[in-house]
Amino acid sequence: MHKNLIIDAFEKARHDLVKEGHNKPSKVAISEKLSDYISEHTKTELGERRFRDYYDHALELNSDKGKDIKIQQYEIVSGLCNYLGYGNYEDYKSNKKKRSYKIFFYIAGIIGILVLSLALFNSESNCWMEWKDDHYEIIDFDTQKFNDGTLKLCKEDRLEHFKKVNVGCSTSFFDLKGHVKIWYGKNRHKELEYFSAYGLHPETGKTLKPITEYMIKTHICESY
Repeated sequence: MHKNLIIDAFEKARHDLVKEGHNKPSKVAISEKLSDYISEHTKTELGERRFRDYYDHALELNSDKGKDIKIQQYEIVSGLCNYLGYGNYEDYKSNKKKRSYKIFFYIAGIIGILVLSLALFNSESNCWMEWKDDHYEIIDFDTQKFNDGTLKLCKEDRLEHFKKVNVGCSTSFFDLKGHVKIWYGKNRHKELEYFSAYGLHPETGKTLKPITEYMIKTHICESY
């Protein structure tokens, strides 16, 4: 409930002490600053030793999202929120959540830009392919297709051996040793499609499954 509040308050106090001329503020100095602030701005007090205990405990639990600490005195919680620039604990939690979302989208955006930049940087030297009807074809780099996810780096086995095939009672589903020769998966319209090699469905990205006698008799050839 309050471990993030304690950690944030300590970080602000550390930053404030540095601005005041302290080179490397100790945990004791930081705790004393918070204790002094609470004493001056609220109707209660909390010693620096107690602040240190709260901080150490918060750091121990910081990696475990399922565990937290609780500060019993409302005045202490309210005072720390005020120190951080918030009117109350609800404001602190709300802004904390908004900051988390902003950070997530910022990082996601940076990653996206880096990926796109790398692709553009290598676009001339790399070979690119796109799924066309029933097979992969080599094409020139296209930014829009790359963003849409339809453009992929060339793979020789995909270009040569991976095809969508029509199947029927005369299809050779297994080789002489009983190894599978046909794989299947559903397209975006939930329709079964069949392929000549193992891999991911070109449209959905889901892993194809090896054909079975049950699938053959149920969906392809009842007399198999």
